[in-house]
Amino acid sequence: MRAGEVEGASRRRQRTSEAPSAVTVLTADDIQKNGWRTLSDALNSVPGLYTTNDRDFWYLGARGFNRPGDYNSRYLLLINGHRLNNAIYDSAPVGPEFPLNLDLIERIEVIPGPGAAMYGNNAFLGVINIITRKGRDVGGVEASASGGSHVSGEGRFTYGQFFTNSGVELLLSGDYGYNPGPRHLTFTDAAGNTWTSRRRDYVETARFFGALSWKNLSLNAALSHAPNGLPSGVYASDPGDPRAEWKEQYGFVEVKWEHSSAHFSF
Repeated sequence: MRAGEVEGASRRRQRTSEAPSAVTVLTADDIQKNGWRTLSDALNSVPGLYTTNDRDFWYLGARGFNRPGDYNSRYLLLINGHRLNNAIYDSAPVGPEFPLNLDLIERIEVIPGPGAAMYGNNAFLGVINIITRKGRDVGGVEASASGGSHVSGEGRFTYGQFFTNSGVELLLSGDYGYNPGPRHLTFTDAAGNTWTSRRRDYVETARFFGALSWKNLSLNAALSHAPNGLPSGVYASDPGDPRAEWKEQYGFVEVKWEHSSAHFSF
């Protein structure tokens, strides 16, 4: 894809100047220069969008509207055009539970406003389309490791290649990260009762992504497991209860065949 092109506005590749909507594009260079580590970090830089977190879930708001109890069901989240909103709450994962490492992203397309006429359910406040890197963009092996506060760490291994003899393009990547969070968190309710939560604000991520393409045929697959502790006492539990844990698991396999001509495409 050339610079200045988008796919999410019309569900086909076109120049930004021809797109029938205002589109904000965040590139891989933007992600690297700003040090964004989660999708919510990147979306906070988009005018009109903001994220909040109650230590249980990450919520996405637009232009001051963020309905309490809504798990981002008014936004449609796509990876290479594949719908990621789950089938239970229609929620869109924008926090650490997002099943793709940001180092694998080529660009993030944010199309604000209603898009239900083209995409159907969930595309009420906007569409977010994630375009991943291709095997030729990696051209071999990438490995990275990082660490931070609270003795947190993350590691990633990626292999990508374009085989000129066969025309096959392959991308495989896996990563793991763990952040134990603050050692102590103290909560006080309206009656003045105080609880201390110890090491219950952890976040763990284990993710795999693969992409294979040959001529007009392509295959994309993703699998992620992201448990995180719930330190604040949700669902009538006591703050700091070691049994309180939220597990986000995402997975999909998509096989796609595309053909285009001067008159139509499918």
